[in-house]
Amino acid sequence: MANLKVENDRIKIKLIDIEDRNRRCNIRITGLPEGSDENNLACNLQKIIFENFGKEQSSDFFHIERAHRIPGGKPVPGKTPRTILAKLLSSQDRDNILKCARTSASILYDGNKLSFFPDFCKETQEKRRSLWEVKKRLRDKGVVYSVLYPAKLRVAYKGSSYFFDAAEAAVEWMDRIAI
Repeated sequence: MANLKVENDRIKIKLIDIEDRNRRCNIRITGLPEGSDENNLACNLQKIIFENFGKEQSSDFFHIERAHRIPGGKPVPGKTPRTILAKLLSSQDRDNILKCARTSASILYDGNKLSFFPDFCKETQEKRRSLWEVKKRLRDKGVVYSVLYPAKLRVAYKGSSYFFDAAEAAVEWMDRIAI
């Protein structure tokens, strides 16, 4: 039984990695109102991205292969619109778009703020979400940090880098050095 559990855990980790690699050309976009050119959502997104990032987008030509909203009923007016999943042809284009989105003050479309995120499987998203409070605390204190794939926190503090696989370990370290 112990061997089967170890093997099962190893297979789960491998499956999560495969699923995340399969999604590496995808981006998630939040904030685009429902009904915004739903018939040709991919072309509309391409236009929005080019208008907001323009020449910052290093690829002269990037193409959104397909785009759709996450499944579910259309929300009532005034509620948050459904997230859009867009698949690009190149993971480099995805990385460039995400980089431009991070460095831009805000991306607006018809007065609505758009946010861009990488697309990860549910398990990876949950691991990254578990770091949210730690990241907020570091941001409030002005400490430089980054999240490495899949969900490893890297903290740059006083000329050294520290790595944490779990939020609890990071909180313990922060409490120990009084951050």
